[in-house]
Amino acid sequence: MPEKTMSIQKKIDLLNAAPENAAMITGSEWVKILIEQPQLAELCPADALSSDDLFWLILKRPQLHNHFPDWKRMSPIKVEHLLAHHPETVTNQRLALLDGTSWALLLSCLPGLADRCDWNKLNASHWSILLDKCPEMIRFWDPDHFPEQPDRRRALDWFYSHIFHSGKYDWQTMCMLCELTKRQSELERPVREVENGLFRICDETESAETFVMLSMMNPAGATNFLRKKIRQKKWDFIRRVITLQPDLLTKRLAPETLVLYFIMNAPADLALYAIQKTGSFAGEYIDSCKCNCFHALFIRIAEADPKWFVNPPETITALSDALIHAGCDPDFGNLQHYSFHSLAEAIKKSL
Repeated sequence: MPEKTMSIQKKIDLLNAAPENAAMITGSEWVKILIEQPQLAELCPADALSSDDLFWLILKRPQLHNHFPDWKRMSPIKVEHLLAHHPETVTNQRLALLDGTSWALLLSCLPGLADRCDWNKLNASHWSILLDKCPEMIRFWDPDHFPEQPDRRRALDWFYSHIFHSGKYDWQTMCMLCELTKRQSELERPVREVENGLFRICDETESAETFVMLSMMNPAGATNFLRKKIRQKKWDFIRRVITLQPDLLTKRLAPETLVLYFIMNAPADLALYAIQKTGSFAGEYIDSCKCNCFHALFIRIAEADPKWFVNPPETITALSDALIHAGCDPDFGNLQHYSFHSLAEAIKKSL
């Protein structure tokens, strides 16, 4: 038998003969001993093992994890490696030791732990790693974690390529839409007239009920107030107004405002509202820009709330029906060879 093996065997014999000999054994020797005879774990002092010793021991003998429960000495990556290879060793205390990188790697192997993840630890790079390996994790995405738009885009870069099969953002489309949006002077330039004092209470309370009531008393003031809320992207307020009085927006806002701004800036449900309410005007506009607006709409939704794509809602079908009714062809491809239908199908197939 080789000398090194004999030496370890002698150490084991010494332990079996007199447990007090445990103090004579080094950490690396303990690893070799316990790999061969894990029943001697109770004799091993926990402080005898370095972080590397503990890592290799649990990797080879995961059944000993309860004998050595404190993993604080190990780096987050080592903790992740052990948990990924031996899920039976997972505890809340050990999960708390993980950082953003180790969480991204662990969830790629054990997606069932997503409900126990501290998502605040993940930055844009971590999300890129996770979505690259496990795109279905997009359902746990919260854009509030990334108040800065560049970070949000960086985190979702791979996700976009996965959905749209374009490798990178379609910047040509995005720039075109930004330029079109800027041309909407009636929305981009605040109205100079003094706002009627009646509507100040709506600003303070965000009360759609009060706004609907006041709009009947001062239609011009209501129009200016709606423009301001659209500039501010107060979509929840707009939704409440539509719920209370579905035709109010079409009475106060021109069709070009509803179509251009809502499709290019509003959430999908409000884009649907605009198409349904403006009919042929929407169809002509959408065909004229060859569905680039819907390419941007999907990208914008992905950026704001990618979970929308995991289980595509009925909005996609409703949008398609509204396009056909408006005289627009949802199979008409844009300059990037995307149509409304091909984008929707790519989303459904990819997630």
